[in-house]
Amino acid sequence: MGIAGLPFDEKKGVIPNREGRVVEKAAVGAAVVPGVYVSGWVKRGPSGVIGTNRMDAEETVSSLCADLIEGKLPSLQVSQPGLGGISPLLATRGAHVVDFGGWKKVEGEEEGRGKASGTERTKITSVAEMLRLAANG
Repeated sequence: MGIAGLPFDEKKGVIPNREGRVVEKAAVGAAVVPGVYVSGWVKRGPSGVIGTNRMDAEETVSSLCADLIEGKLPSLQVSQPGLGGISPLLATRGAHVVDFGGWKKVEGEEEGRGKASGTERTKITSVAEMLRLAANG
C-alpha cells in the first residue's frame, strides 16, 4: 500500500527513487518527481537498523540540498543558508523542527528508561512525547 499521489512498487514495497529522489516509476531513466524525497523503509524496503536509516536519511538530505543549490526547487525560497533559513519556512508549513540538542534530549530519555528496565534503551513511540522532550528536556 503506497501513499496517495506517489508511485509505489508493490513487489518491492518501496516508493521508486534514486538517492532518495522519488521517480515516476521503477525504471532506468524514469523522470524525477520534483521536490519529493523518501528515506528509510519506504526508500529501500523493510530491512536494516537505525544506522541504515541514518545513512539513508543522509543520502536523501544530500540529494535535497544539492537540488536546492542547483535551483531545482524554485518554490523553496529561504532567506539564509542552514537551519536559520529553513526553520521559518518549515514553521509556516506547520512542521516541528527538532535540532540536534533536542534529539539528544530524546536519546537521553530513551537510554535512561532502558537502563531502568535493564536494556540499552526503551524507544519512545509517541511523536507528541518526543516533541515535548525535545523542546523541554
